[in-house]
Order: sequence, then structure tokens, then C-alpha cells
Amino acid sequence: MITRRLTNLILITIPLSAVTFACGVQPTSSSLATPTPVESRQFGETTQPLPTATESIIKEVERATPLGYEEPSPDGPWLAFAADNAIWVANADGSRASQITDSAVVATSPVAAPSGGHAAYITASDPLYGGLELWLLSLPSGESKTITALTSPATETGPDADVIMDAPGLEIARAIIEIPSLAWSPDGTMLAFIGAMDGTSADLYVYSLHGGSIRRLTDGPSQGYQPLWSPGGKYILHAGADSFGSGAGYMMAGVWAAQVDSEEVLTLYQPDSSDEIFVEWISNSAFLVYSWSAACGPHNLRTVDVETGEITKIWPGAFFVHGGADVAHDPASGAVLITLDEYSATSSCTADEQDRKPGLYLANINRSGATYFSDLVAYGHVWDEQSRAFLAHTEDGAIQITAQGGVTHLPAPAAATPVVSPDGTSWVWGSSGFAYTPAGLWIGPVGRSAPEQVFEGSVYNAAWSPDSQRVFFFTNSKLYVTDRSGSSLTLLADGIQRVDDVTWVMP
Repeated sequence: MITRRLTNLILITIPLSAVTFACGVQPTSSSLATPTPVESRQFGETTQPLPTATESIIKEVERATPLGYEEPSPDGPWLAFAADNAIWVANADGSRASQITDSAVVATSPVAAPSGGHAAYITASDPLYGGLELWLLSLPSGESKTITALTSPATETGPDADVIMDAPGLEIARAIIEIPSLAWSPDGTMLAFIGAMDGTSADLYVYSLHGGSIRRLTDGPSQGYQPLWSPGGKYILHAGADSFGSGAGYMMAGVWAAQVDSEEVLTLYQPDSSDEIFVEWISNSAFLVYSWSAACGPHNLRTVDVETGEITKIWPGAFFVHGGADVAHDPASGAVLITLDEYSATSSCTADEQDRKPGLYLANINRSGATYFSDLVAYGHVWDEQSRAFLAHTEDGAIQITAQGGVTHLPAPAAATPVVSPDGTSWVWGSSGFAYTPAGLWIGPVGRSAPEQVFEGSVYNAAWSPDSQRVFFFTNSKLYVTDRSGSSLTLLADGIQRVDDVTWVMP
């Protein structure tokens, strides 16, 4: 699933969000509060008493050099993120964390290629979207170079542009900055991006790492946005809008698929909505998508095949999305987990105009309709390939859901969806303390017992290292790393006022 910024929805800060970070309670390194034991069934079949944290396990804090680039390990992978309008890089163990850009305003998080040690990001000459440029970061050297300017004098916002009032070039800048506009091909050799260097609107381009060539694939009057490569690299899915509006939705122009080799652009459909949210490709030619409108909210979940034109309606009516990430899909069975809250269950946009109960439903990409199986209203749905199950959380805790609808309550210390380590053996819960949920970070082995609290204070992002040995997290303008046991804690960066997505750059 892709995560995107929905400018026509209210974003709510939720635990473990990779999108929204804020300041919270100052963490302490001297002691840990003892978490309240959570009564729950265990992950799996075993049941045993849930332990509580007893002593502080935070050891001596070591601070990395914040400025002056120290070339990281040549082997990788490398951690990269945007903070305070700059790019930071660190080794996979957190060492040599350093800021590597200091001239331009970094306007987006780095987007990493699947391999090759490359990441792309966008800079601006000022915070009001002026002077947009596309850059390429190469690791471990730390070299950054400009790929291209993304606007021309005719499409530039100008130094006096006000992002609240309509201004020339503002819609173009919003297509490039406010919505994810960078996407690497599956083989990591080409970068799809949105730019307005040649015409009078934001169009779809492709940059090739081999030779540095740039090709323009579209030239329509609308503002292109949301590029998404098909798994085989043949198509780049994208949408277009005539206007991005001021909060009630977009003025949609269409949805297209550009064929990269032939440069032919296929018109897929004309949306009858205020936005189209691409969930993911489900094959080399078909993708999962839903619509959004002010009247219905998220609705009309369906699949579209770009080659046959076939559309399979999965759930025509309204459903609930919390923060833009509540549609999860099991690739093997085709199962799709969705939630109906009280509003969507009684909406006039409800599927088949039937009375529906709030709760959890299982749909399938191969047929229309969905099956109700629980009265729980859950959020933050993800599919965990290791456990072959969905993970989500309610207002009271976290749950595991099988593709057949079996529900197990997890030993959750906070109302948050756990993040499972890549090797599937450990999980981490992070909480900002939002909505009466205790703040902190908890780590533990999957399915054995309640995790132990290893940090107190607001946590806004927790990410495993690719080797599953460490957890990186942000809290109150600081970046920390701890080992998977939580027995050590290292402060990597301090005084960070703004942090966006974390990405791993693979060698």
C-alpha cells in the first residue's frame, strides 16, 4: 500500500505515522514509568501472564556529530530522512548520522530506489514553493546533484506567491509538493516525476539513471499527480486535476496509464469524484483504487485493468479511512480489509443502499460485496506477510485478523498498530499519547508476551532497520536508535524541528 498526503481530508496524528510528526512530552532518560498491564488474549494460541517493565534500561546516551558529512559504511543499507529543510544520512546501526545538505530548502522526503544507493528529493528556493528542483542523492559518497528544474519562468510561483490565495503556478507547485510526485521503477533504473518545465501544466516525466536522459510522457492541460509504476515496469499510473481546491476535494480531469516504452498514454476513466486514491497494483495490468468526495468520503472501492478496461466493483458504497491508510490487501487470497464507522454505515452512499452495521468487513478483489465479521471499528490496517494476517488497532488496543475473519486481541500496551520486524520475530509499538493512549515505545518478541516499555515520552515514528536489529524513532525534536532488546539507547540528532518520512537506501 502507498501512503499519501490527502489535502482534502483532515489529517489526524496517529501512533507510528510515517507522515505526521509533532512535538510532545519531553522524554526522560533517568527512569521509566511502569506500564499498566494489558488484559488480552495472546498472539497465537498460548496464554501467559503479561509482564511489566520494572527498571530503566536506558543506558548512556551518545550523540553523533550533527554537522559535517562523514561517509557511511560502503556496504549499506543507509538511513535517510528530511529534517529542518535538509537531508540527513546514517548507517544502519545509527553511526555517522550527519546532515549532508545545507543550501537549498528540502521540500520533500527522500524517495529511495529499490537498489543502487540512490534517492531522489525536491528542493525549493523558499518555503512558498519557489524555484523547485529535482535532486539525486548517491550513497555512500553523499554526492547530490541537480537532475532538473521542475518549473520554468512561465510556471514559477514567484517570490510573492501566497499559498493560501490563488496565484499563478500554485496549482503546479501543489501537484509537485503536496502529493507524492516521485516514483522509482521496479528495477531502480528510472524515476517517474511530475514537472512543469516545458508546458503550462504539471506533466509526467521519466529520468533515466543510465545516461541521465529525461523524457516527457504527457502534455495535457490538467495537473498530473500521483505516479505509480506497475510491477513489471510497463505502465505508470497517474491522475490529473484541473484544481486541487481548498479542502473539499479536487476538480478531477481523468486517470491515465502511460506506457513507458512506446510513450502511448491510455485513457482509463473520467472520475465522478473529488479524488482518486490508488491503493496498489494487484497485477502487472490491474490496480486497486477508491474514490473520495465531500458527500460520501471514501467510497467505490474497485479494481481497474488497464489492458482490458474491466472494472470489478468490490465495495461500491462508503467506508471509513483514518489518515489515508485503512485499506489493506492480502496478495495471496485477494482479501481486502475495510472498516465502517457509524457515519459510513448509515451514509446515503452505503453499498446497495442497505442498512449496514459499523464494524469490520472482508471483501475480495475477485468479486463484488463484502462479509461482516466483527463489530470492532479498527484503524491503521496493514497486511503482515510474516504472520499471514492483517494487523490493526481499535481505541482499546491492537488486533490480528486472518484472511478468513478470525480476530485475536494482541498484548498491546497502547492503541496502535504494531510494526513487525522484517524477520517477523519482534514487534514495536510507538505512541504519541494521543487520545488518552499512554506515550512511549515498547519492544517485544512476537506472540510470546506483552512488550516491555523501553522509552517514555511521545513517539511519532518507529522504523526497523532492514536487518531487524535496531529501531529508529523520533520524539520531541530528537532522533534515537535502540537495539531490538531495548537494552541501549543512542541519541543520533538533537534540535530537529521538522521530520518527514524515514527511508532506507539500499546498495
